[in-house]
Amino acid sequence: STGPQATAMTSLQRVYSSGGSDRTADARKYSWIKAHLRSRGIPFDSLSSVPELQKIAIEHGSLLREAVGRSLSNDLEQIASTLGVEPISCDVSPKDVKDPSPSAPEEMGAPAESKETLPVVGVEGAAQAPAEDAVGVVAEEESSASGTGEIDRLVCIGDVHGNIRKLTRLWDRLIGHLGEEKLREAHVVFLGDYCDRGPDPKAVIDWMLELRRSRREGTTHFIAGNHDMGFAGYIGCVPVDTVPRDMDKLNPKVEPCYFQPKVPGGMLYQARRWGDGQSHQSRTTFESYGVKFSNSLAAREELVAAVPEDHKQFLRELPWMFEGRTSFGPGRVVCVHAGLATDQPAEPQLKALRARDLEAKVLWERAGRYACFSGRKNVRAMPPELVGRVALVSGHHGLSEVDGDRYIIDRGGGSPHRPHMEAVVLPERVIVNCSMEELQQV
Repeated sequence: STGPQATAMTSLQRVYSSGGSDRTADARKYSWIKAHLRSRGIPFDSLSSVPELQKIAIEHGSLLREAVGRSLSNDLEQIASTLGVEPISCDVSPKDVKDPSPSAPEEMGAPAESKETLPVVGVEGAAQAPAEDAVGVVAEEESSASGTGEIDRLVCIGDVHGNIRKLTRLWDRLIGHLGEEKLREAHVVFLGDYCDRGPDPKAVIDWMLELRRSRREGTTHFIAGNHDMGFAGYIGCVPVDTVPRDMDKLNPKVEPCYFQPKVPGGMLYQARRWGDGQSHQSRTTFESYGVKFSNSLAAREELVAAVPEDHKQFLRELPWMFEGRTSFGPGRVVCVHAGLATDQPAEPQLKALRARDLEAKVLWERAGRYACFSGRKNVRAMPPELVGRVALVSGHHGLSEVDGDRYIIDRGGGSPHRPHMEAVVLPERVIVNCSMEELQQV
């Protein structure tokens, strides 16, 4: 046979001819297949229409599993076994496949001392939302990588803000603290704000995409921060499930210094602020993609063209929260970039976050600004109805603060001039820091 079908088959045969059972290698193979087929003019969304291939795999985050149809049934069996999933007949339609993996679901504040003292590890120098339970966290049937339906260990990493060297040092410190095997089995949640401030946001996103490809599917999660919402909205990749007809109608009056030009479909207030280069210190993001900053339509068009498609997809797919069941107390975890407003009921906020709903007024601080992304004092505490029922983890605030099951993990605030970037490891309640030798126990 010839054409796309033959190209697809040839690609798959080339990749799988060497066999192997390493999960990391197989995850990379799947990613390569996806990119290769796209590069040969086969839209990934159209694989189900190719007769000898069936897009039957399970999607979690943005990593897609592909499986081979009947003509390579032996390979399908081997691949399914390697990845720890049941082989699926190519007669099964993608819409019939239920995902058994867990759903991924203002600027820097002043530093402050932790309410509780935690341990620190560091080195000197150099979607479909899960079903709800009584408080809107995850349903009992949610599964995890271990197959128990619970997360046994969770690592939450604070704001990165383009600081690639600190990020890689922090990851090395996490390996040093937990060991490669325990870190590989842990669920890792990045708490948002990947761009701006630091010198290389592009390298950060490249690194994160590679990290997700190299780890077991469904264990690496990224949620949106206010800076990511600004960046994504500016280049037309706002992470929402339903795009309003005119996003400008959600905005208050836009200050003259913000990005002013009209664009099709409008632009988020957060994105117009982001586009001024000052409010979010976004110039470094332009520069990391090779674009000279100016507050102009021409600079926006140049940045839109410069951002790779996989980065746009990453931004577009960012969930607004992560939630999961845990084998340790209090039994549930929710991660939101800034937090949940304590002057609003928690459940409607969680529902709106799952739906990525820009028009949900329960999330608004005021028109154009969302407490879950940009709030300060109003989101730092634990909502009263979640006390004792949920661990709530955030970054955003430019400080480390632990009060019971409320964790704020952002001591460095993303500033390239402050040495800290940190993560909290649960259930151990240990803070690992990229720039300090000691652990902080909280």
